Amino acid sequence: MSEPRVGLLGATSLAGECLIRKLIEHGWHVTTFSRHSITNNTLHPQITWQQFATMDSTKVCNEGRKIRAWLCVAPIWALSEHFDLLSAYGARRIVVLSSTSRFTKNTSSDPNERKIAQQLIKSEELLQTWAAAHEVECVILRPTLIYGYGRDKN
Repeated sequence: MSEPRVGLLGATSLAGECLIRKLIEHGWHVTTFSRHSITNNTLHPQITWQQFATMDSTKVCNEGRKIRAWLCVAPIWALSEHFDLLSAYGARRIVVLSSTSRFTKNTSSDPNERKIAQQLIKSEELLQTWAAAHEVECVILRPTLIYGYGRDKN
């Protein structure tokens, strides 16, 4: 029987850190992807860390390991940069974190809030188009707010 495996984009984010703990508790093997370097205190036998800046893109296809299930807790507007990576790993399902701001701030009086809402809308549409073209099931979660253990401004 093969081990349950999941790919995680945004591994060093607040949500990523929480997900890693829960995934390990439930027996998942996690291949994490992040822009940030990884510290030694995050090493675990169920985690394979990948830093985008140091990744060998040719190794992805030659690795021989398919990762069918994916989670993305990185900013959704960065996801489209990684569609080729998801395809190379044989993604079949992805759960992505977005925000209710796509609805609630679309008509805000603040131009920056409207810009963020438009960025979210465009990113969700790009994901849905890519997923349909590649027969990847996608689920978009839109929380209102995520608290970050005192590491954020909430």
